[in-house]
Amino acid sequence: KEWPEHVQYIGYADKATRKKLLSEASFSFLLSTYWEPFGGTAVESMLSGCVPICTDAGAMTEYIVDGVNGFRCNTIGDILRAIRLHGTINRERMINFAQSNFSLDAVRPKFERAFNDFEDVFHNSSWYVDHNRPLECGLGIDYKHLYVD
Repeated sequence: KEWPEHVQYIGYADKATRKKLLSEASFSFLLSTYWEPFGGTAVESMLSGCVPICTDAGAMTEYIVDGVNGFRCNTIGDILRAIRLHGTINRERMINFAQSNFSLDAVRPKFERAFNDFEDVFHNSSWYVDHNRPLECGLGIDYKHLYVD
């Protein structure tokens, strides 16, 4: 297949290749018509310093703050606005936000908490027992790195 001069065909991009491509790109697209349950492409983009431009649907509505750490779009006009404004995103804050919420160190305690809860509910007691465990992590997303240096 012949490609236009301005197009470079890469083919399958393994993890190292994706990291390199995303770290060199200004922005990426995740314009899914599917209600993404997580949208890992947007997270990979943020971790690499690449501004994600996403649809305003699915999980991206929970962790992309429009105009702060990426863009959420409904129309072609929204996409054009995002492309025009992608340089206004504070990439350091975007990367810190992604690391503080989606790195293995960030998600490990949340999974441990969930697995402990599952074990307690299904094997040891019920939903109604106060397990008197220290709260080592929250369940939600921490947005402070988007707003605090």
